[in-house]
Amino acid sequence: MKQAPLQGLIILFILLSLSFVHANENIDINRLAENPTWLKLLHYNQEHESEILDHTFFLSEDGKKDPKKELQALIESYQVPWSKDPNLHPRCRFPARYYWLSQNIQLSNYEVVPSKCTKLNNWALFNKVKSISLLLVSGYLGNPASTFGHALLKLNSSEVEDNLFDLSINYGALIPENEPTWRYVLNGLTGGYVAGYSDRYFYNQDMTYTHTEFRDIWNYHLQLTQKEKTLLILHLWEIAGKKSQYYFLTKNCAYAIGKLLEVVIDKPLTDSANFWYAPVELFSHLEEIHFQRVLHGYTPLILNIQYIPSSQRFLVAQYNMLDEEMKSVAKDLLQEKNDIDLKKFLMGKTSLQKQQLLDFALAYQQYRYIKEQPNPTFLTLSLKNKILLERLQLPPSKPTRYQIKELLSPTKGQKPLVFSIGIENRGLLEEYIVFNTIIFSQESTGKNSLDGDELTFFDISLGVNRKIFLDQIDYVRIRKLTTNTISIDTTEKWSWNLKLSTIKDERKEHFGKYDHSIIFGTGKAMSFSESKGYAILDFSTHTLYPYFRIKPKLGFITELNSQSKILISYGIENFNDFKKYEHSINMNYQYVVSPSLSFLVKYQYKNSHQGTIQLRTHW
Repeated sequence: MKQAPLQGLIILFILLSLSFVHANENIDINRLAENPTWLKLLHYNQEHESEILDHTFFLSEDGKKDPKKELQALIESYQVPWSKDPNLHPRCRFPARYYWLSQNIQLSNYEVVPSKCTKLNNWALFNKVKSISLLLVSGYLGNPASTFGHALLKLNSSEVEDNLFDLSINYGALIPENEPTWRYVLNGLTGGYVAGYSDRYFYNQDMTYTHTEFRDIWNYHLQLTQKEKTLLILHLWEIAGKKSQYYFLTKNCAYAIGKLLEVVIDKPLTDSANFWYAPVELFSHLEEIHFQRVLHGYTPLILNIQYIPSSQRFLVAQYNMLDEEMKSVAKDLLQEKNDIDLKKFLMGKTSLQKQQLLDFALAYQQYRYIKEQPNPTFLTLSLKNKILLERLQLPPSKPTRYQIKELLSPTKGQKPLVFSIGIENRGLLEEYIVFNTIIFSQESTGKNSLDGDELTFFDISLGVNRKIFLDQIDYVRIRKLTTNTISIDTTEKWSWNLKLSTIKDERKEHFGKYDHSIIFGTGKAMSFSESKGYAILDFSTHTLYPYFRIKPKLGFITELNSQSKILISYGIENFNDFKKYEHSINMNYQYVVSPSLSFLVKYQYKNSHQGTIQLRTHW
């Protein structure tokens, strides 16, 4: 008698399965298994092998390499009886796949979110998400993995696009604690790490990028249909925590976030991720799809782009709102003293002046505290509490609206992949045609450079003069000019540059040979309105004599107009065991016609006159 209920359940399951098979007996499994959306949901590559490493991501033992078997297992699992823990049922684990399947075959008693799936229901995003955004975070040279920027998704629960309590979807490598830098770089380049998707409040991302690393964010507000939003949100539930192989240059955050969006966008976003895939490329693809939709009269993909400035830019705006008298007071106030008499500084000031001064003092203290990590020395908690207590005693007031210059998204500037042709004249090499390609380029004189810094990888030039020869390779070229953002900032931060290159030497004693060099320099930089000046001391090693060189140099970068910039530098470099010194002058002028076209003029004097004129295309 005890077996009767069990036998009844078995009979009921068989009857339900037979009715399910009968209702879908005309299913074309082969066709469905090749459906693009199905392949994207399982993250299959061109060889039909999933890039997800976790076996729990599949129902079939062969699901990782066989889309058809995985689809068959999904269909068969729909009628599996609910266990003691309903959350383990395939309908709870893979809601996006069943949502897609329900639009292609008949599923009895189908619910988008089954009521028995308590964990899925508690996630409770489906009734809260109003829209979905893609965030582009500016580059950060403090971490090699963030050099080219970062991409993440944000699920907007209201019309306020920078709501700190919205959920954000991030993708990053899982790095062991205290990992040595050399191993970090090596594993990142060779696939030595696994990575995964994670969901966190946007508050955490905002604290990391905007307030700790002082990075800007561009919020691309996407316009998706309700079906597209539902499918994407359900897929995020499926993919959260699942691991895949991480490659810094290709299968990185931009690639992974692009794979998520490809589930609901019927255009390829990651097909160019063969040798290099920077976040800006993902956003450029999105804008191209958007413009094509608008051109053909379809619903736009991008509703708007919101600029979210770093806390450093807010601090500058706060400082600029102070009049000259209050700036002087702020400078006296923000001395490294704990016994300061705040009443003395606030005496005779209006309520508005007091508010602006104290708000700035608090913001500046937090800025310096973060900037000086890991060993902060500026001010103390007791002084902060004094300032905060004084601020709380002021009457309530409306939030201050700061005037912050809006920076255009990096996608509005030049694209990072460069091809060019030109004419060059260099020393004994005389005049020749030069072909140049740059895999990734953010140049100081370009329109995709933020604040005059430079970041260039694999700048390769081939010369043609009766025969083809390698002219020069810059494997990496970085210039970071750190300037104090406000006049009272006394923080001593160094600027630096790095260059690894191979160049065909034009000097008579080394003619025809190649000089391989590593150059590193450090110094100081200053900001002048839209310009920057710097003084840097370079140390370099070479494979051609002299093998070790020192070069102090001065440089100046300025914007001539909205379409052109120029960089001029002067330096002195040692030769002949420091018995001889050579002067060098460099000039780099770039005129930007459009994001896809520019002209470059270079001049250098170093033992001989050298010049280049190039017509460049940007991709």
